Amino acid sequence: MRLRAHTEGVTAVDAVAGLVAVWLVLGVLTASGARRRGQPWGFALVSVLLFPVTWVWWYLADGRVEHKGGG
Repeated sequence: MRLRAHTEGVTAVDAVAGLVAVWLVLGVLTASGARRRGQPWGFALVSVLLFPVTWVWWYLADGRVEHKGGG
């Protein structure tokens, strides 16, 4: 099967809209997690835009806590 046959009706606008939708969904989940971690609304909203950075930050912070025997 060729890829072209499966993507024939998809335009660049559709692709960008899909990526934006996925980014927003993951960003909103990240902001929710930031609020649960006690961050103020401003930082939680910034984490929507920077959610990949936020995930790396949390991973490193949680790893340090676990490595120290705290979690």
